[in-house]
Amino acid sequence: MKKQRRVSHKSAEAPAEHTEGKEMPEHNEISEGTRVRFTQTHDKSHSFTGTVLRVHDDANLVDISVEPDGKAIEVETVMTANKADVVPVDEAA
Repeated sequence: MKKQRRVSHKSAEAPAEHTEGKEMPEHNEISEGTRVRFTQTHDKSHSFTGTVLRVHDDANLVDISVEPDGKAIEVETVMTANKADVVPVDEAA
């Protein structure tokens, strides 16, 4: 039994869809001094809360001063997280 090949018959005038060159909208605006919640890239089971110290311009990384939680973090420390894993905390809540 031969496999049939599927052929797409798109019109020549239809624009090709691709995301190259398009900027993805930021789902969160992170800047220095923002209070955030985040997870580590290698361990998503525990989330941390802290304040952004630095947003790296050349990479999608953020340095965060992490608040002690008495479990995983006993003293204030600085961690680096991937910007995609960082979410601003609503101060009004």
